[in-house]
Amino acid sequence: MAPPDWETVVENLEELSGQIPWLERFRVQYYLDCNFQVPGAGLPRYLLLCASGLAYHLTILLLSLFRVQKESPLGLNGLVFLLDTNRTYLSTLLPIIRQARHQGLDVTIVTRRGHRATLAGEEELDGLPMVHFEDLVRGGGCRKRFLALPRALAGAARDVMLWLRSGFAGAWVTVARFSSFALTSRCYSGAVSEALGGGCVLVAANDHNMWESLLFAATRSQRRSFIVQHGVLAPFAYPMIADTCLVWGERHREVLVGEMGAPQDAVRVAGAPCFDDLSAEAMMRERVPRDTICFLSQFHGAPLMGYHAYQEAVEMFCRLAEGNRGRGWRFVIRLHPRDDRESLRIFQERYREAVASTDEDLLTLMDRALLTVLVDSTALFESVLMGVPVVQLKPEGLRRFADFSGDGLSFLCRSTRDLEMLFGELMADGARYSDALEAMGRSVDLYLANAGNAARAALQILTERVHG
Repeated sequence: MAPPDWETVVENLEELSGQIPWLERFRVQYYLDCNFQVPGAGLPRYLLLCASGLAYHLTILLLSLFRVQKESPLGLNGLVFLLDTNRTYLSTLLPIIRQARHQGLDVTIVTRRGHRATLAGEEELDGLPMVHFEDLVRGGGCRKRFLALPRALAGAARDVMLWLRSGFAGAWVTVARFSSFALTSRCYSGAVSEALGGGCVLVAANDHNMWESLLFAATRSQRRSFIVQHGVLAPFAYPMIADTCLVWGERHREVLVGEMGAPQDAVRVAGAPCFDDLSAEAMMRERVPRDTICFLSQFHGAPLMGYHAYQEAVEMFCRLAEGNRGRGWRFVIRLHPRDDRESLRIFQERYREAVASTDEDLLTLMDRALLTVLVDSTALFESVLMGVPVVQLKPEGLRRFADFSGDGLSFLCRSTRDLEMLFGELMADGARYSDALEAMGRSVDLYLANAGNAARAALQILTERVHG
């Protein structure tokens, strides 16, 4: 079934939002899923996602009937950080937590039960009260909890039927996510609302549907809630499920306000806490002779960007390396920690004399890097902070892409020929290379405000809301 046009989607969502208050959260997600289909999307995947989500949530609820809660999590106040074990999310929130503790603020951690052991190893969390998300849905008596389950299932089914009957079935992946969120919202929102004290401010960095349910519960019960940007800002729906979205810079704010229609007062510029330490370290690192041209791989994200197009981007880099073999430069492909080495095997075999692969520490690699080549990754900002020019590749067919070339933060190449010509110019002309570095320096503040002090700036915004 072909999805309706974008204008019709917006009109239908606005009409339905009166019956399903949190429906606006899916405005952007629906648009993405209709236009950027993921391999395997469709009815079977939809049913699998629904079944797995239902099984998990039923397990939580049923176990809650038989478990005795030793400590009541009710009355959470102060800054409440929603954490899981993803390193990207942790690197975003831990610097803010560190600043909050330094200022003596009341901080509580909410996490899933299975993540507690891993998080216990984080120095910034040592000694902080930690509440399990599963415990937040265990308030009230046994009968109350048991009766809440069929009501939640019936409510979620009603929400999904309203969605389907309104012409949204063209994006099955969205329907699956919608179903899961309908269930979590119906199951958890009422219970967790009781756990949030009047002075509670929720802070999260990811869009897991449990955290979304908690954020929505906070908004509905008039508690403050924040989402902190944790990666390259594709059209996320963060401000639609939280009071405020803290973004890295003014350009990111323009995406949410100008392109996605978020309210201006819902988006605040704080900077990127995950890069605070790098901003300071980059100035102190010892400079070594630079001879490396590196491609920063993100093959694990290829299905979202377009698998064959991403393969073509890797091929473009390898052709550049092959054409410059033996000229004194070192061409390497740096694997992302989540990449499968097998995905790059074909390139390693075909271009083994020209390109090497590595899982070398990124900063160590940047010390020797003369040029960074990538498609779409937060590593672009790390490269810029380390003073290395960046080339973004955008072959035909690439579906999900954030272009940073407009302000001079990167170069944009759409073909092997473009890449070869640009590389020749930069390597042959020192002035052209210096101009690229100057352009990066002029534009970086538009994307990364408060460099080195972003966590402090973010905390200031949060505390304004705590005391406001």
